[in-house]
Amino acid sequence: MKDLSSISPFRFTPTDSVARGTSHISAGAIPAAPPCSTPKEIYDRVHQEISRRYLSFDQGKEMGFAGKAGVTGDIDFITKKDLIGIQRHLKEDESALQESKKDSARTQLFDKIYLMSGDKETGSNWNLRLHNYSVRGTGLGGEDIPHRHRWTLASNVLTGGYNNVNYEERSVSQPHDPKDKFNKYVLGASSAQTTQGARGATLVNEAVMVPFKNEIYAKGDIKHFPIALPHSVDTAPAYMGTTLTLAHTGVPTTDTSIAYYKEAFTSLPSLHFESVEAFKASIDLRIAQLQVLDLQDNLSTFLNARQQNNEPLTPDETRHLRDTHEYNYVETSLLPALAIYNMEKINGIEHREFSADTAKFLDSQLSQINQRVLNTLIEGNQTDLMDQRLSLVLEPGAFAQAMAERQGQ
Repeated sequence: MKDLSSISPFRFTPTDSVARGTSHISAGAIPAAPPCSTPKEIYDRVHQEISRRYLSFDQGKEMGFAGKAGVTGDIDFITKKDLIGIQRHLKEDESALQESKKDSARTQLFDKIYLMSGDKETGSNWNLRLHNYSVRGTGLGGEDIPHRHRWTLASNVLTGGYNNVNYEERSVSQPHDPKDKFNKYVLGASSAQTTQGARGATLVNEAVMVPFKNEIYAKGDIKHFPIALPHSVDTAPAYMGTTLTLAHTGVPTTDTSIAYYKEAFTSLPSLHFESVEAFKASIDLRIAQLQVLDLQDNLSTFLNARQQNNEPLTPDETRHLRDTHEYNYVETSLLPALAIYNMEKINGIEHREFSADTAKFLDSQLSQINQRVLNTLIEGNQTDLMDQRLSLVLEPGAFAQAMAERQGQ
């Protein structure tokens, strides 16, 4: 992995180009969309396939399509290109854009982009959302405190990862550690809040939430979250980097959810995007982010093929091939390398990190990404590096222990 102390921030101003998506999130049972598919066609195809698969879901048993847990089988066919096309459709269709913005949310550290939902009239109003967790700390829109969903959840981790902590609820009358005592709240549905309004919260009682399981969910995992099991999410962003997940939920089983807070309050503030422009900007960033993740996978495949063919790699190319599986590789190695690469290209300097053949490959990949938006990603990442928000070392604690258990499996 790149020595973080060697990375310094700078800006570049390349021209814009059209953004397109590439490779798969995971294999699926239906064929990939043809290259000529429009954003609307991609949106409709994914919507129809999720709707078809969701018909297999048994809420009582929490089993679904192809005998898979919960609703995980509904989304295992979706590709990064699909997600890019869906978001482009949202930008192109004013009605879809407004509907998406209404049900999306944002904090300083967390973006939730509503993508689509099922047919409410037939009772199959499932939802599909894209969740982005920043490297800049905790405060993940309520995900980092114990809570219980009102619907079955499936989460596909596209990059990064988190420690999923499960809890057992106990009475405060039982012997307990004071740090495990919380205020138990009933929360109104988040969709019920308005742009200026707030989400109602009613105190039920005090409760003791005892953690009994820590498990790392990371890139490539598609996980089921049982509806009756309270959990919280810790992203350890310094070590895991940015975390991006595709979240799919089933039909709500109640009108309210449960959350456990240390503090007392009567409502939660609105988390909506402040403007259409801000919402579109967030969509643009998510599209570019997905394309960078594609570039990561494609670069690894390209370099691995060269190595298998006994073609020489530069020392830095060998490092990229070795480090690509690190959780924060994109932030600590790939984005800084792309920043240097673009600066060299703009100034007519020979590329130091990559061979001529790899440079041709990168030029082809980068031509598919909106360079203005990529520049925004790179500048934000450079700021995070200079602020020492990223680390090569995982601090001791529950997260580190869960990571050790995952790596030992």
